[in-house]
Amino acid sequence: MVYYAICFGLAAIVFLVAWIKRNEFKRWFIVAVLGFIIYTVWVSMSYVNFEKQPQVVGKNKLKIFFTNVLTGNNNVAALLESIKKKQPDIIGLVEINSYWVRELKPLRKDYPFFQEIPKEHNFGLAIYSKRKLDHSFSIDFHPTSEPSIIAKVTLNNEIFNIIVTHTLPPVGNQYFNIRNSHLKEMAKYTQMLKGHVVVMGDFNLTQWSPFYRDYVRVSGLKNLRDGRGIYSTWFFGPLAIPIDHFFVSKSLNSASFEVLDDFGSDHRPIFTTINY
Repeated sequence: MVYYAICFGLAAIVFLVAWIKRNEFKRWFIVAVLGFIIYTVWVSMSYVNFEKQPQVVGKNKLKIFFTNVLTGNNNVAALLESIKKKQPDIIGLVEINSYWVRELKPLRKDYPFFQEIPKEHNFGLAIYSKRKLDHSFSIDFHPTSEPSIIAKVTLNNEIFNIIVTHTLPPVGNQYFNIRNSHLKEMAKYTQMLKGHVVVMGDFNLTQWSPFYRDYVRVSGLKNLRDGRGIYSTWFFGPLAIPIDHFFVSKSLNSASFEVLDDFGSDHRPIFTTINY
């Protein structure tokens, strides 16, 4: 990721200078550490939008759960327990394969409306709903990108367009360009939708990226993290970064945003309660 590349690049430059001036190593080492701390704080601040969320209004609630299950993760029971605790109305999952589809069949009792697109190469996805889906279908936002699911549901006479997506990781120029085209086309597509929009997914993208800012600007949506904090979801410890997101129409407000406990994946689930 860009964040890691810049951090390690700057650290390498400073330590190279320290080695060249090894007679003054202690002083340069202190400079390196202080510089790295200052830079890290600056980057962290850039992740956070300090604009407060609007006051929550609306008597109706919509609870949504999303996560990347990690295809090779077999701990289905832990995921089902997490879902049971939060009792979401709609669930979005990515990286499901035929094993996950088979093991997730118990979900269908409480979530009888669903679409599953299993894939064995980390880009399967699914949506499960307690409420009837008016319709759902898959769409490719780029000719060589992986599919996304779009579902429409009517709740209390209000239309919700729900998108579950998983962009390619920006590893190499080809994947980098495909991811960015996926984001661009998806942003333009959401502009044309009538009713509320909720996009959930593994974006392989942090708030620090200029492509993130382009997506927000073009789509007209807002991230439910805004005004709350970083809420990292991928990887572990100090290297964790926020790449799983909920984007929603500005007409919607969120009463809560949570990152849930690890269940064996390299991603942690995100959960929100939307008021409308």
